[in-house]
Amino acid sequence: HRIFARQGDDLLVRVPVSFAQAALGATIEVPTLDGTAKLTIPRGTRSGQTFRIKGKGIPRLNSLGRGDLIVQTEIEVPKKLTKEQAELLKRFDELEQKRSGKKSLIDRIKDLAKGS
Repeated sequence: HRIFARQGDDLLVRVPVSFAQAALGATIEVPTLDGTAKLTIPRGTRSGQTFRIKGKGIPRLNSLGRGDLIVQTEIEVPKKLTKEQAELLKRFDELEQKRSGKKSLIDRIKDLAKGS
């Protein structure tokens, strides 16, 4: 099956998650063998992070129950931004730098070029 990879009785599925969903947290729909399931991802979810939905994997042979569905997130970074989106992200970056006290990579390169 193209969507799922099997790991014993468990299934692995990779799901795209937007930057905003990953940063803010969200409830997303995840494909299963039987349709879809809802999964709540927490704030600050990282690309490659895994979550387990119990009982949504492969039915166990000669036994009751099923394996689990292991959901791996893939954070999508947009290739094209509108002017407004770019401005909002720049503002977010500025606020993040103030909060963390760190300079951006571009500012550090400028400082190196100036000899600071």
